[in-house]
Amino acid sequence: MRGLTPGFRQVELVRLDDLASVVSLLVSVPINNDRLDWSAQNPPADWASVRDEEQIAHVVRTAVATLAFGYLNAAAMVKPSIPTRKEQGKA
Repeated sequence: MRGLTPGFRQVELVRLDDLASVVSLLVSVPINNDRLDWSAQNPPADWASVRDEEQIAHVVRTAVATLAFGYLNAAAMVKPSIPTRKEQGKA
C-alpha cells in the first residue's frame, strides 16, 4: 500500500463497509425473514439451496469485512504528514 494516502484508505474502508451492509440487507435479511415461518419438523423443499445461498453471502460479507478491517488498520498506522510553518509559507 505504499504511496496511498490515509484518505484513500479511509474511502476504501467506507466503501467496503457499505458493501458488507448491502450484502446483509439484500441476502441475509430476506432469508432470515423467510425463516421466521419455517417449521423444524416441516422445512420447505428448497431449504438446502436457501442455506447454500446464505453461506455464500456469509463468506462474501466476512471477506469484505476483513478487508475493511485491514484498511482500517493500515489507515491507523500511517502517520499523516503535517507541513511545518516553513513549508506552508512556500505554498
